[in-house]
Amino acid sequence: MVSGPQKIEEVAFGVATQLCLDEDIDPDERLAVFDFMVDVGLPVTLKELGLGDISAEALKTFAEDLCGPEQITHNHVFTVTPFDMYSAMVAADRLGRSCRVLVE
Repeated sequence: MVSGPQKIEEVAFGVATQLCLDEDIDPDERLAVFDFMVDVGLPVTLKELGLGDISAEALKTFAEDLCGPEQITHNHVFTVTPFDMYSAMVAADRLGRSCRVLVE
């Protein structure tokens, strides 16, 4: 038995976060992708990744790590700060919870 999220689940939430990070994404397209992810059973909330109890401080530390010098966040065409990453993860979680409520 595998504990913790699988790589595909981490990637899925990463996509959800990216959709919330990029302000140029059309809101309808963002919602359509979230709806698709819900339909196929991919995680769209921190809770579904097993991180439902993560503190804001721990999530901020994770965001800082994701924006470290060796990370791919520097490949974006726009600057991504730890605050941007943290805010995008929170926004993805919020939107994911909203999409889940609509399905249930």
